[in-house]
Amino acid sequence: MNRAVGWALLAIWMASEGDIQLARALRSLGPEAGGLGMFVHPPFWLALSLLAGHFFLWLYVLTRLELSVAVPLTASSYVFNAVLVHLRLGEQVSVRQWLGTLLITLGVVIVTRTSPPPPQ
Repeated sequence: MNRAVGWALLAIWMASEGDIQLARALRSLGPEAGGLGMFVHPPFWLALSLLAGHFFLWLYVLTRLELSVAVPLTASSYVFNAVLVHLRLGEQVSVRQWLGTLLITLGVVIVTRTSPPPPQ
């Protein structure tokens, strides 16, 4: 299960990084962001590759982890997002946002450390 959790975290990071790269790509296009110009913009393809990679890796994860473990792990995207938006986009993350992120993280730790119920 630990290896599957590692793959899950990689997939979740890919989704967060993909969202950040997509925001960066679209912001760099300016007003043309919603038009066809994004399809010839290399940063858009980087973002799309990360998001597609997340999707296919997540399919693998779902074959290895119980859904009751896999889905709560997706909450770790809040941690990845808080760190990465600051590092990659220069956005400020408030103390309140950090506290909320830590509270969510605590919930993920509790859920993933809980023993599964016995089979019936």
